[in-house]
Amino acid sequence: MLVTNGRHLPCAEKLTQALKQRIPGLCGVVQNINTRRGNVILGDENITLWGRPYLIELLEGIEFHISPHSFFQVNPVQTELLYRKAKEYAGLTGSETVFDLYCGIGTISLYLARFAAAVIGVESMPAAVEDARKNASLNNFKNVEFHTGLAEEGCRNYTKKAIRLTWLSLTPRAKAATKNFSPLSLQCNLLVLSTSSCNPATLARDLKYFSTFGYNAIEIQPVDMFPQTPHDR
Repeated sequence: MLVTNGRHLPCAEKLTQALKQRIPGLCGVVQNINTRRGNVILGDENITLWGRPYLIELLEGIEFHISPHSFFQVNPVQTELLYRKAKEYAGLTGSETVFDLYCGIGTISLYLARFAAAVIGVESMPAAVEDARKNASLNNFKNVEFHTGLAEEGCRNYTKKAIRLTWLSLTPRAKAATKNFSPLSLQCNLLVLSTSSCNPATLARDLKYFSTFGYNAIEIQPVDMFPQTPHDR
């Protein structure tokens, strides 16, 4: 993906041809247009210059289509280890309902759907939810549903429907607030809560908050997603 401050991309065809020749396995070249000021990397408009406008990743036998605006872990090998650990912590028997907040394109939702009765995913990015639904259909999952919206609003909506949740997967963004989750979870008769955090500082903040509602951290497992770098997430 090439991000440009405007629609005009000089020598676009020559650049595309050069990329095709020099990058083995290249599946597509996409131009993203972002004319806004600030630290937001991607704009809203994409132009496919060549190939297909999505990547295909395989995790634990599940195929994922990933569009330019969708989040996906950059280290698939470690991601599989992370999800195996999540499954281990969940102790799913096949009768549980799993609520996956900040579900993205449905990676952990679909991974856990093989071991649960039902999975409900909530994500604020419409493009990611579209990918999640496509991925569920592509892999023939029938017990998963995805909804667009803020995580706390999703909690509130399903609380009103009196769904009994037995396991919750929370994967917040680094800056995400969690202040509405614990009270709503308790109203849902939630039994187990698991959170995957990309920042130790925000994890400490969230664990402290959850403890005020009776959730106590039993175990923490670090997973190095950026080996041989100074990044701690």
